[in-house]
Amino acid sequence: MIVIKHEELYCKLEFQLFIWDSSWEMWRPITKVGWSGTKITYDDKKYKKDIFDPWYGFGSSEMKELCKKLTTFIDRSKYQENIESLFEGEFLYDRKIGFLESCSPIKTKESWHKYLKYMNQKSKTLRKFVDNKKTLRNNNGRKSIN
Repeated sequence: MIVIKHEELYCKLEFQLFIWDSSWEMWRPITKVGWSGTKITYDDKKYKKDIFDPWYGFGSSEMKELCKKLTTFIDRSKYQENIESLFEGEFLYDRKIGFLESCSPIKTKESWHKYLKYMNQKSKTLRKFVDNKKTLRNNNGRKSIN
């Protein structure tokens, strides 16, 4: 089990993701964390289909009981900050990014640049090829005295 903070507090327990909901003061299940094209957010539509459902936000009574146990068990003050470890996704240019939707408008170069800016990162690129045919000399071509 890992707890990760990136604007929100997320938890991954085996194959299930959870988010800390401060208004409910407990963990809630979510299906996915990913890039929406403008920010990193989560998808909980599966658990919030019907507002009149007695298990609204949890999906079932078993999931609600699990969330109650997690609330008492997990220490929210100890967390990591690597949100990318929660991504189940594909590579876009030079890194793994989890997308909330599989549509192509968010898989563009512009979206990738927005993602890098949002995460305050630089692109991972190879160094420029060094031309080995050039002779490198010290002291502007003069011999060094040793």
